[in-house]
Amino acid sequence: MRENIGKASFKVPKGKLITAKVVYGSEIKRVELTGDFFIHPEEGLSVIESSIEGMPSNAPEEDVAAEVQSAMDANMVQAIGIDASSVAKVVKKAMA
Repeated sequence: MRENIGKASFKVPKGKLITAKVVYGSEIKRVELTGDFFIHPEEGLSVIESSIEGMPSNAPEEDVAAEVQSAMDANMVQAIGIDASSVAKVVKKAMA
């Protein structure tokens, strides 16, 4: 199966810039998030990224957001300047 690499950025209204680099085929293989947002604790970024990895690449944006929010809640991850829906939006945009 062929792997694709996509990259996209999204400026959260009244928030921060978030950029996603996504390696995907039929499922999301790897996600790297960067930007001028803040995550606490720092390990929370890998929690967010790994929560998306393994999802079907055609998963609806709402499902991606729900998975991210669930992982953030379960691991007490706080995000400043972004939220689960903005993460989902930029990930889906990177695969468009």
